[in-house]
Amino acid sequence: MRKRFVLFALLCTTLFTLSCKRDLKSHPLAPGERDQIAHQIADRDLSLDSLHTSDIDITPLPNPTDDANAIIKIKFTERHLPSSLKIILDERVVTIHDDGKNRDEKASDGIFTGLAKLDFSDIDRNTQRIEQFVKKDDRALNQPLFQGRRLISTVPIQLLHLDSNKLHIHFPLPGLGNAVTSNQSLIITDGSVVRDPSRTYDGCSATGSMGKWTFGALMTQMANQSATGTDPSTFVSNWLQTWMIDQPVNGFTAEQRTLINSEVIQPWINRSGGPGSPLNLSLAPFRLLAIVNRLDLRSNSVYGGGDAGEARFVFGVMQSFNCTPLLFNVILEYGIPKAGCAAVRSWAQQWENLSSIPLGTPAYNNALEAITDQFTSAGANPGKPGGSALNQLRTDEIALSTSWELREFHLVPAAGSQVQLLQAVVKQTPEAIPLNNSISLGDYVNSLSLAELQNNTFVAPLQWQNRPFLAASSINHQDIWDAPNIAAATADPDPRHLFAINTCNGCHGRETATVNFVQISNNFPAGLSAFLTGETIPDPLVPAITRTFNDLQRRATDLDAAANQACLTNLGQRPLLFTH
Repeated sequence: MRKRFVLFALLCTTLFTLSCKRDLKSHPLAPGERDQIAHQIADRDLSLDSLHTSDIDITPLPNPTDDANAIIKIKFTERHLPSSLKIILDERVVTIHDDGKNRDEKASDGIFTGLAKLDFSDIDRNTQRIEQFVKKDDRALNQPLFQGRRLISTVPIQLLHLDSNKLHIHFPLPGLGNAVTSNQSLIITDGSVVRDPSRTYDGCSATGSMGKWTFGALMTQMANQSATGTDPSTFVSNWLQTWMIDQPVNGFTAEQRTLINSEVIQPWINRSGGPGSPLNLSLAPFRLLAIVNRLDLRSNSVYGGGDAGEARFVFGVMQSFNCTPLLFNVILEYGIPKAGCAAVRSWAQQWENLSSIPLGTPAYNNALEAITDQFTSAGANPGKPGGSALNQLRTDEIALSTSWELREFHLVPAAGSQVQLLQAVVKQTPEAIPLNNSISLGDYVNSLSLAELQNNTFVAPLQWQNRPFLAASSINHQDIWDAPNIAAATADPDPRHLFAINTCNGCHGRETATVNFVQISNNFPAGLSAFLTGETIPDPLVPAITRTFNDLQRRATDLDAAANQACLTNLGQRPLLFTH
């Protein structure tokens, strides 16, 4: 392989050099500075609502220093930006300018200039990796391009070379999705994993288990009794009892579903020793369906982001007396508190490396366990209640009543140092009755800009027009979110659809043609929805408009980009703010 990054001599006057050192010098990231950088533009969190970047030009310096070895010129498509911005590259703060001074050529032209320390060999390694992959499979020359979660086209894979002593990067810059095996690195449902006898449990057998990937073991870690004093059995029992009475949340009510008692609680008590016995967590009637990587939900580390998305365990609830699956899923959704490009990239590499280890081997399950231990263990995130990394626990079922219902629970403080799971609003989802097809809903959607809808940067409020807005739970009647005062769509982008697909019952319903309200089914092996595996469907209101989804393909290109691309390219990452 030829050497790409040959540094040509460049002239720089003494005065020019001194001004560069004074005004463009980078510095190590200071405590608290990450959050300052995320919020350097008023009323905006850049780690979640990143600036739109179109191009980056990189020119190596002839005389690199410990602080910088390259000039970077970054073109933003947004206007009305400050004259200087700060970004984080390899845990160093770099100030870039659009003020016409120092190395910046023209003020207020949207092109920001700064000095940075870049790892050129890192860029070169990724280019060589892509070239080797393309030799084996030329289909990798084109990669899918997504807008939000919708597949809109394919783009040629970029091979980054230093031409005329300049490296040019054009966004979007997708990763090499072909390098990722979805059922090994994204949604893992293989029987050798979800039925690993040393780590899992079928939810029915008399012997039970507290293997690391069982529901009982994960809830025990979540309760973290040694630190919180919370008895794990009582912790789980109290959570199940929430279905026994109406749950008021945000001015709405999630109605009781008392079948939880006969379908789940009493059979479990009977297997645990009979009336009066505490729940034996080793006999939990929950069968592992999938382990899921949601790195794609991460914040942008260049702009101060402090997480690496989520990782999830999906369980199916079992009917104890005949060991058959109920239409009832439980999802434990953990946040990954890893900040900075290097930490996020290392996390991504751990998941992508699973694609190279054969399924069904001890080496694969050992590697996966080493990953899951990092977020499931007690104390994985000391800054959250009980030290658990849990973001939320969600349930999705029709086994307890006549309509599919999704509920969301948060881990919160209880008496003393104890913790409990309490029901919370379902994110981004209004109460369907009375809000669907209402003027009030239309007013809300109309209040959002198209950019907010396309970039998913809007956050639906608890209240709207001085009335409760977000729902206590999400009921799915296969309805279509709409309002009489939303303009009828004739083509994409369609504000109605962009709002609706962000809701629980839109994403799990008509907007994605997901009939049974689940993306992962409670059977063996677990079935995946067409939204995940690939589909083209008509709009539920305007059939002439069709949309293509292939969420696993989107996640694959994203994972490979996070695992292999240079930190600077994260400037082009638009965090996916969907709650699903």
